[in-house]
Amino acid sequence: MSNQLMDKTAEKYEMIFEGTEDKWILTVCPEDLIENADGELDCPLEYVLRRNDYSLKDLNELSPIRAIFVQKKNGDSIVLNEISLNVNF
Repeated sequence: MSNQLMDKTAEKYEMIFEGTEDKWILTVCPEDLIENADGELDCPLEYVLRRNDYSLKDLNELSPIRAIFVQKKNGDSIVLNEISLNVNF
């Protein structure tokens, strides 16, 4: 595990899914964090859903508009990645 990834596991992370009428804020477990090929912190979608007792079917029913990967640090929310979702899963 890289130093960057080890340092980041002490922080709190969330994956936020915004739908047309609702919003889910899901906890990201530190052991699910990975460093992607670009050296950025990331987490697999299916891990986040499964650990929070959701499936891709559940997510599709939310009609998500976007997904936001957030780091919680010192009371602040830092957006690490934001993806527009205008496709069906």
